[in-house]
Amino acid sequence: MAKLKAMFGTDIEKEVDGVWLELDGGLRLKIARFENTNHLREMNKGARRQLNSRLTGNVDQDALDLIQMQSVAKTVLVDWDGIEDESDVPVVYSPETALKLFKEFRDLYRTVLVFAQNVDNYKLQDDDEGN
Repeated sequence: MAKLKAMFGTDIEKEVDGVWLELDGGLRLKIARFENTNHLREMNKGARRQLNSRLTGNVDQDALDLIQMQSVAKTVLVDWDGIEDESDVPVVYSPETALKLFKEFRDLYRTVLVFAQNVDNYKLQDDDEGN
């Protein structure tokens, strides 16, 4: 018989608060799970703004993509460490700065999305289960 907790159990705290992804060059990104409760709430706010255009059949895909990117910058990428500007000054995380960097570095955005959608990054560990 399958043990569902072992197969599908996730740590809700990790899903919302994020886990650290270590990258080359000392870059660390703290990434919450895609479609965590904060992300869904933020997406719903953005979707309501687009509701009228959907009802009339005039969906603005660029606007929807921007809403998604803004939501990820605010609720999925939740922190970072090791990002510096051109003068080697550390860049402090903020959703606004994250959005700017997502627009400039599309692969940064894609990296966050891929990591955030991998359920294995948020699975319960043996020590999380009290074992």
